Amino acid sequence: MTQALICNEPARLALIEASAVHCAGPDEIPASCTVCWVSGRRHDWPQLLTRLKNLGITSVLVSPLLQEREMQLAFLAGARGYCGETISRRQMDNILSTVSQSGIWVPESLLVRVVGNLAAMAEFKRHEQDEHTLTEREKEVTNGILDGQSNAEIAAHMRITERTVKQHISAILRKFGVRDRVGLLLKLGHFEKLS
Repeated sequence: MTQALICNEPARLALIEASAVHCAGPDEIPASCTVCWVSGRRHDWPQLLTRLKNLGITSVLVSPLLQEREMQLAFLAGARGYCGETISRRQMDNILSTVSQSGIWVPESLLVRVVGNLAAMAEFKRHEQDEHTLTEREKEVTNGILDGQSNAEIAAHMRITERTVKQHISAILRKFGVRDRVGLLLKLGHFEKLS
């Protein structure tokens, strides 16, 4: 998988730079490029993301400071991923895997907030869960997710480890046939206009 990096200060993104071709702009991206990382420190990142989308290149915005509004703008501009500058090698590999398979990458801290905000909307109503599908513990974990809690918060509330929470979440996602928390939220709820 060929990667490119568009940024003004490649030293700040050393991990990504080690795996990607550094480019000054879209015109320098190799034809074989499948994923392009774009620095959020560039003032023209929204235009770059739109241009990359139009070129059929998957893009990820790498932000110096994770912000919900910036993330929303990045996705509106065409990004498939949003992450901070301090990602680990493992996170980078996960991001690449996700966006390469047409998925969307969102940092867990922002995902929890977005799902929590969505679940708190007055227009959101939960569907009744299929009582025969989930165990009691899985129902507790599901309710924690729907309330916008992080894995750590669910673990503390249930007095179990985060690893156990992750195992429950994997089972829940598999049972509902969804890939992530957002998919679960959409599967379990629906939106109606207020009357």
